[in-house]
Amino acid sequence: MTFRASLAPEAVPIPAVPELDTRDVAKQKEVVPLDHSTLEPNNKATTIRDKAELDVETGSSTHLDSTNPHDLQKSKKKRWKRKRYWLTSLIVGALLIAGGVGGYLGHSFSTNKPSDTTTTTNSDDSAPTFAASVPDSDTSDSSPNDFGLCKDNVCRPIFSAVTKGGDPSSMWVFARGGDKKIWYLEGNGVAWANSWKSFPGLFASQPSAATIDIKTNYTAVFAVDNNGTVQINQYRKNKWTGWKEIEGLTSKGAINVCTTKASKDELKPAVHAWVADKNKKVLHWSYSPFLSEDPNSTTAGVHSILDHSTSAAETVGAVPGATCRGTTSNPRFDYITYSPTLKLQHRFLSGKTGEWSDSKSLGGPTFFPDPVVVYTDTHTDWFGVSGGGERAMYHLRWQVSDGTFTGPTKLGNITFESVPSVLVSPDGSRIDVVALASNDHRVKHRTWLASNPEGWTDDWEDLGAYADSAPLLYRMKGQQKDRIALMVLGYAKQMNFTSFEETDSTSWSGLMNWKSAGGKLTFLQITKNW
Repeated sequence: MTFRASLAPEAVPIPAVPELDTRDVAKQKEVVPLDHSTLEPNNKATTIRDKAELDVETGSSTHLDSTNPHDLQKSKKKRWKRKRYWLTSLIVGALLIAGGVGGYLGHSFSTNKPSDTTTTTNSDDSAPTFAASVPDSDTSDSSPNDFGLCKDNVCRPIFSAVTKGGDPSSMWVFARGGDKKIWYLEGNGVAWANSWKSFPGLFASQPSAATIDIKTNYTAVFAVDNNGTVQINQYRKNKWTGWKEIEGLTSKGAINVCTTKASKDELKPAVHAWVADKNKKVLHWSYSPFLSEDPNSTTAGVHSILDHSTSAAETVGAVPGATCRGTTSNPRFDYITYSPTLKLQHRFLSGKTGEWSDSKSLGGPTFFPDPVVVYTDTHTDWFGVSGGGERAMYHLRWQVSDGTFTGPTKLGNITFESVPSVLVSPDGSRIDVVALASNDHRVKHRTWLASNPEGWTDDWEDLGAYADSAPLLYRMKGQQKDRIALMVLGYAKQMNFTSFEETDSTSWSGLMNWKSAGGKLTFLQITKNW
């Protein structure tokens, strides 16, 4: 299905206007106009109106005598004139109202491109009013010629989404605007708050966010400022604390974040940030916000991971893709990154030993930054786009039980111009992958099923949307089934989205209903070389 949607305006009923009956007019006899200069003032109440009537011809106020035939005829004529005046006013008013409504609807529905204006509001997180509907995405004029910002490059993600605490069916979406501010929008995947909101401050990277604790509604957003320093903005006690610099944590590119859970006796979940600094060394920052409100307190710390002075892997070629397993006191970290020559490599930290493993090369071709890593209880999965002219999607799996690797394996012959977004089912039996194809700038989808002997579905399917960014998949809790949301950067740099209830089907193409959520966002983080 092509990324098109059009709405036909509803017919607006025009009030029926009564037909003018001229029979009474025809029956009236010709009346000689009265000479008002000869009329005597008459203070008696009349039986016609018991009050003075306004003479339409002269504007003077006179009294009419019910016994005078001329007065009776004149009264009839004046009453008809008043009726005709009000009937005419009613007709004209009805036509004006109908014309105004029709003009408004014609403007609203004939303009297919959404407005590229973003409403600026303060960052106070008051209760949102969700829009009953969202303007249609640009559709009728969309074509490959309108897109292509990722052409000859590989687009990184520009969106980050988290569950808003207290309501697992709602979420926040964060993105960097064209004004270099960090913007966010609240919604439930079907409807959205009335407008995007922004935080003060200018940033050089897209945001990364994590909900650390749903019960207390604790969320943290990270971004790199213009000096290369990572800053954090925390949402606690139902308000944003504002940006605060994390001392010692700098980043050359994006930020990868994940969280560790609290154990039953611990009650201290933690957030972890992974970056590559200006020297391309991997840094890991960890912080338990329940022990301190200050991210630079003794509960936080920046740790250099690749610190072997003689190691060829001391520097890296991409921001690491990391996963967090276990609890804060007994974590298990896995991260996959690329070497300076953009070859695949893996390291892990075991909570039992507290030490990092040596870096292990995983073979395969070279890859575009950045790697994408997800995990289940039994395995860790990596996805990436190969370098050179191939630009194919590759997949590698690492089994937790025995530490063996399978892959990297090429997933079909489609070429891509974005890194993928990957969604894992809660039980780990299904993995869905979406990415932007380079031949037509459209979003493609493929599924892996544990129950499928072949593993992956036969080929990539088209999801009917042009885009200028890596897509983002996100899962929200539903009343009966979870809801899947999919977001991309669309026409005029607005966020386009679609959502649907989770399904057992491996095909999503028939579930797409693309719309625009507005915004004026950036396509930053496009790179050919890191």
